[in-house]
Amino acid sequence: MPSKPLNIKLTWTDDPQKELSLMFAAVTINMGAGQIAVSSMRSINGLGLLHSMLAVQKHAKQVAQSAHATEEELSDLKFHELTHKVLSDSARGATGAAGIIYAHAIVDAALHKLCEISASIDSASWAPFIKDRKVSFQESKANPSQLEERLICGYLQQLERESLITKGDILFKIVRPMSTRGVIKGFRYSREKLVELDQLRHDLVHKMAFCRNIRQPAAKAEYLFKVGNFFHNLVARHYGVHHVGT
Repeated sequence: MPSKPLNIKLTWTDDPQKELSLMFAAVTINMGAGQIAVSSMRSINGLGLLHSMLAVQKHAKQVAQSAHATEEELSDLKFHELTHKVLSDSARGATGAAGIIYAHAIVDAALHKLCEISASIDSASWAPFIKDRKVSFQESKANPSQLEERLICGYLQQLERESLITKGDILFKIVRPMSTRGVIKGFRYSREKLVELDQLRHDLVHKMAFCRNIRQPAAKAEYLFKVGNFFHNLVARHYGVHHVGT
């Protein structure tokens, strides 16, 4: 059962259940906005590639209609075609990589927010994570509940810098679901797949791996967003919150 709340959230309403629903809804809205941003970026990139392709086709048509195309004109067309191919491949790679990186960042923030929500209403479940924390002699004189709150807040700040995988693992430890079936219809959570995507994100950012061809980048970004929705629903269900948007 949820214990006394931590005082780490804004108060939007005098109705605790409604406030809790609003907090979960805010997570849903942020992830939805992230999905729209990634989709928009992909669409804009597609329009740019289409414009470039049409320009090449127009150039080729002009050369074909010329009765006596010179070697220079043919060379210019070949260079235009080559430039289009190189830039198109680069644009696709960069857009795919950016979508994965952005989706990862949005979902990472969402899982951290879910950790904060959980701690704000169920501090007892978070106590094991701070049981070995050292405190100063002065801090030990504080009211036990205030000390607990301060330590959990400190732990959450540290957790924000941890990996997406760590945040997911901790939420599983908090919720301890008997089953994950039905959390999202048609979706099966795989920690192994999430580890692979987390490593891919790391390589894209730190090893400039966006220069290589990424297989199905849109599907990878979509999986990350589904992971975010999965944890959202999992935590919301644990605390009896329904109809919050996913």
